[in-house]
Amino acid sequence: MAYNYFEDEQNNEDANQQQQQTGQVQLGPQTGTQVSGDAKAQNSGAGGGTSSGAYTNLQSYLDANKSLNFGTDVAGQVQKKVDAANQTQNEAGTGFKADVDQNTVNTNDDLINQVGTDATQITSSPEKMSDFLRMRNAQYGGPNSLVDEADRYKAVTGATNTAQEEAEATKSEGGRKALLDKTYGSGRGRYDYSAGQKNLDNLLIQNDPNSRQAFESAQQGAQAAGSNLGSLKDQLAAYAGQGKATTAAARAAARGSVGIDDAGNVLDNSPIKQLQATAENRAKGYNTQKTQEFGDYQNALRGLSLNDAQLQRLGVSTGRTWGVDPTGYLSAQNDATAGSAATREEQAREAALAQLAGVDNTYLPDAGAAGSYDPTKNLAFNKSGYEGAVNAARAGIEPQVQKRDYATGVANTANGLTGVSGDDLFTMSTWNEGSGSMVAPLLQAEGIDYRTARSQYASPLQFAQAMKAKYTDQANQASSYIPANYLAELKRA
Repeated sequence: MAYNYFEDEQNNEDANQQQQQTGQVQLGPQTGTQVSGDAKAQNSGAGGGTSSGAYTNLQSYLDANKSLNFGTDVAGQVQKKVDAANQTQNEAGTGFKADVDQNTVNTNDDLINQVGTDATQITSSPEKMSDFLRMRNAQYGGPNSLVDEADRYKAVTGATNTAQEEAEATKSEGGRKALLDKTYGSGRGRYDYSAGQKNLDNLLIQNDPNSRQAFESAQQGAQAAGSNLGSLKDQLAAYAGQGKATTAAARAAARGSVGIDDAGNVLDNSPIKQLQATAENRAKGYNTQKTQEFGDYQNALRGLSLNDAQLQRLGVSTGRTWGVDPTGYLSAQNDATAGSAATREEQAREAALAQLAGVDNTYLPDAGAAGSYDPTKNLAFNKSGYEGAVNAARAGIEPQVQKRDYATGVANTANGLTGVSGDDLFTMSTWNEGSGSMVAPLLQAEGIDYRTARSQYASPLQFAQAMKAKYTDQANQASSYIPANYLAELKRA
């Protein structure tokens, strides 16, 4: 701090004389600038305060104190404020970005891809499940601008404003004096730093090229700090916007992978509904196939035209029906559903997708039903029931068949005999009694004595005609009890 000789000389004459003897004066706080004894001597030898003497003594004062770099010290204090502003801005930027990063959710592409390949690998891993849910429920909660962080914003704007205000103060006399007082006077608790001293010190600052250069440098730094703060605000807002967009993209990717919208509704093109549709279409195909095959097998049974593959599928072989309709013993299993037509892998994946989507699995909910429908076993034949019916029919029909066949044979024999004359018939050895007779064994089979029967007719011709009529009638009666298809072959077990 410099001493204001012109203001205080009359009030401190005795002290001045003592200081001249030492060769240099030191007034006010000891950290200020000094005035040399030579400058003082020049002042007293110039006529005691004339105008020219005042100019000569002032210049001598400035020359005596310019080597102290007094102005650069004051400018250095301003530069410290500029440096503090820059550091606070850097710290604010670093802290703000850290807060954004902490609230930003990034897309895990590997996890998203695994949803499409095997979602069960995610639901079976607590760590993967947690990571996926973090993406699915992601909502950016960090700051959007520096203003959102009140304490940090207050610190950075306060430091920048202080630097700008002090740099601006160096441009005016009043501002410089205020900085001098802050540096050497009341700012350090020293209240003996007079206005005159501030005037002289201000003259040192404004007339010293080094001081002016130092102040200009501080002014430029403060101006840059102000511009940098504006740029920093824009950069941090953009950084926050990117974090918000990144988080939104992660949320969209996770929800898109399982096919839900932002509100959690399952979309029509979701893998969940696609799996369900696949199972439903498969079930429809199975049911259409079953209906077609059931009709084909019924027709084949009625026409007794089952091929080897059909016989093997039903587990049957050929045989006589004895009038029993085999189609009544053919049945089809219940219709396939999406749940029973889906594979176990599809059901497990559906359940995993529903869990990842956060919805109830109402699509393929029954793990036990999955894979239970077998399209190769959609038809069944009641083998035991059919065989019981065939055996019962055979027991009632077979005697009638035998009776019909016997009566038909006798009638056919008698019919052959009625084609000859009476004399010829009488003389034919086959109608004579004895072992060579044809008629006798036929009658005997019915328990009728040949002689007795023969004696009832006047001639052999009448006897032959009577036998024809009798057995033809018996054959017709027996045939009425036999189903028309009793000899048809059934492909049965």
